[in-house]
Amino acid sequence: MSELIKSQQNAANARRDLLAGVCAFALLTTIALGDTAQAREDESRPTVWIELGGQLERASKAQDSFSAPFMFEQRPLGPFPFPTVYFPGKVPFPGPDGAFDRALPLSAQTPPKYNVGGEGKVSFQSEDSNWVFSASVRYGRANGDKQERQQTVRAQFAFLTIYPDRFTDRNTVRFSDTTAEYEQSHTIVDFQAGVDVGLGAGGSTSTISGGVRFAQFSSKSNLAAYALPNMQAYNYKIFILNRYITRFQTYVMDARSERNFHGVGPSISWNASTPLLGGPDTAQINLDWGLNAAVLFGRQKVTVEQTVTGYERYQEAAGFYPQRAVMYADHLADRRSKSVTVPNLGGFAGLSFRYANVKVSFGYRADFFFGAMDAGIAARRTVDQSFHGPFAKLSIGLGG
Repeated sequence: MSELIKSQQNAANARRDLLAGVCAFALLTTIALGDTAQAREDESRPTVWIELGGQLERASKAQDSFSAPFMFEQRPLGPFPFPTVYFPGKVPFPGPDGAFDRALPLSAQTPPKYNVGGEGKVSFQSEDSNWVFSASVRYGRANGDKQERQQTVRAQFAFLTIYPDRFTDRNTVRFSDTTAEYEQSHTIVDFQAGVDVGLGAGGSTSTISGGVRFAQFSSKSNLAAYALPNMQAYNYKIFILNRYITRFQTYVMDARSERNFHGVGPSISWNASTPLLGGPDTAQINLDWGLNAAVLFGRQKVTVEQTVTGYERYQEAAGFYPQRAVMYADHLADRRSKSVTVPNLGGFAGLSFRYANVKVSFGYRADFFFGAMDAGIAARRTVDQSFHGPFAKLSIGLGG
């Protein structure tokens, strides 16, 4: 009986030893195959990636609009300039009427809605390391000019000429003519070193990087405006003849500005990619996303010059008694410079299509630089500088 029990125990021990041996062999085989696959993947992995792309970004306005009092309120015409003994019985005619937007020169200063630019990036990762070193640059610019003109319907009136019983028509109008030019550009340069922390599965990547970010923003604007917002015509009698005289106000504004920000500081980013369809040996579609943050230490600089002059003019029909009186004159010239600290936050999301060592990416990206620009005219006023919009990139892997 004891021999039978002993024989059963030996058989159980043999089965256990056999099962343990099979499991150990399977585990070692799996590890060996995994190492071989990883080695093959490392061998096929490019050591250098070159990326080229472009973006269409909506940029925030980097400066306030130039303005002047004549855009918001109408100054009354002054007293009649000549002694009434020379112009007895003067009678005002209806002035020009109709829709007239005094603030139209403001809308002429609206900058272009979008920046168009390009980007490039070079990344290096050795075959036996998870560290990735990269350098990238983004550049965008927007140039535009705009002209705003308006004129009221002509107000007509008749007056008697030197010929008896003969009349002629005269016209009066209110108008404004504004021309504005605007330039804006930005450059962002990054130098980073990162490591794949191995989050995710099934070919996913997750790289955390740190480095240095440099940013430069600049804008220029020029404005020329001429306006005649107020006019009045009079008929008067001199001896036996009827004549007329017009009184009107004109304004001339000339303005220009240059603004820029330069800053550099530490940065950190997290970029991740997850396969959606396909595999490493075939075409593959990935979901890509990322976040970035930086603190930039730099300087804002502004140069502003604005001249506004208002005239009250008087003109007799035949060219007599031309007069011009300056009723308003203002000149502003200012240069400002200030050291600032600018926080920066951004992110992107998109899809990439990869086949072998070629990858095409599409997505949407946003970057916000808080308090980066001095947008003020007569005094400093900081505003955020932001860029957001779609992008597309072509990436090519080399080496490996």
